[in-house]
Amino acid sequence: MTTSATKQQGPKFGDPTPAASVKKSQNDFLSSPTERPQMTEKPRARTLMRVQIMDKGSPVSAPITVVGRDAWALQTLLDAGTRGFSSIERPAPRTSHYIFKLRRFGFAIETITEVHGGAYRGHHARYVLHSDVRVLEGKAA
Repeated sequence: MTTSATKQQGPKFGDPTPAASVKKSQNDFLSSPTERPQMTEKPRARTLMRVQIMDKGSPVSAPITVVGRDAWALQTLLDAGTRGFSSIERPAPRTSHYIFKLRRFGFAIETITEVHGGAYRGHHARYVLHSDVRVLEGKAA
């Protein structure tokens, strides 16, 4: 004996399913693709420095605003003075990238390659700021 009823494996393409027929509320969709939902937490405070590159007492360019880890790197360079700093002394992720970005702002930063010994001998970079910088806002050197 054969039965005419067959067991359905699942919904087929185009079949209305309970999930497809559920109407979503207006809040489930964003009004534009670039709009983001509001966060419940406040964003973290970021380090901000507004500086001026100087040459013999007169400004070279318009004031520059440096934010976040780039501002941290600039402050570290200012604190280090003519000795400079290396990522061995002040470990931070992506130090070389922060220096790269500061150079794009117009800061004159020298890279000195230093050799180190020990169990993991090799070399590392020391960064020295050569620009005369006046801090207008934020941390002072």
